[in-house]
Amino acid sequence: MYYYIYQSGEQWRWTLYAGRDRKLATAAEGYYSKRDAVHAVNLVRDSAEIPIKEMPTVAKTGALDKAFVTMI
Repeated sequence: MYYYIYQSGEQWRWTLYAGRDRKLATAAEGYYSKRDAVHAVNLVRDSAEIPIKEMPTVAKTGALDKAFVTMI
């Protein structure tokens, strides 16, 4: 696995790739400096201890009842 940091227009972005160059994740936003993009990558890399939560199906209203978010 590796992170690819690149400039798109005036902003910096990152993408995480797995084996055989399969894209696993990408930045949800652009960053105005390379330093900020690298910082975002490091936040993702250091998130291994953060719990994973499962989100329930969103009701027809589109509202999510936070009380139903459960830990995996």
